[in-house]
Amino acid sequence: TDFEPDAPTEAALHDLILKKNYNEKRGQNTAFEEHTVFGSQEKNGVYTYYLWVTYEEYSVKNGYLEMVCGSSGPVKIQMEPHNEGGFVCKSYEVPRDGSYYDDDIRKMVPMKWWPRALNGQKYAEKNSDAIWAKLEPWLLSQNIYNYAFKDYDCSYLALKEDGTFSFVPSSKSANYPRGSYTVKDEEQEIVCTAEDGREKYV
Repeated sequence: TDFEPDAPTEAALHDLILKKNYNEKRGQNTAFEEHTVFGSQEKNGVYTYYLWVTYEEYSVKNGYLEMVCGSSGPVKIQMEPHNEGGFVCKSYEVPRDGSYYDDDIRKMVPMKWWPRALNGQKYAEKNSDAIWAKLEPWLLSQNIYNYAFKDYDCSYLALKEDGTFSFVPSSKSANYPRGSYTVKDEEQEIVCTAEDGREKYV
């Protein structure tokens, strides 16, 4: 049977994935996880979930945002409810790299879901977008208003569905504009107006 996990199960999967991937030897980094369940089964009280998991760790050093490690791929997780609440993990499987990858996926995922497990680009993109949506608030919570990846200076513009924007002109900039934007299709322009109304970015 294919079914959607409920909110407590999603929370348990999230916590388990973070626990399985986080390694304190890499340092005190901030970890982000997003997953998409593409298949699920239940047998004798054991719930099996087939997921596409995206995991990333970040640190900020000397004003630069650095991805310390990251992975994205299919995972098989088996859990059963605990009699005192919560869940117990029965198994956590990932395919090996290299020439073993495809064969391992075919062994751990039922045939009907092979296309999903072997072609997970859409899941990876969805998960990555969700992580970036969490990354910006985290940076702001750390009072980090201008940043760039370590190896290059960059600008970053976020246009949101509610008509607001945030903009990082440069890692060397002390200004971090926010406000609203409009799209002028005829001129092929996006006009971003800062909250104070004094600055516009076209």
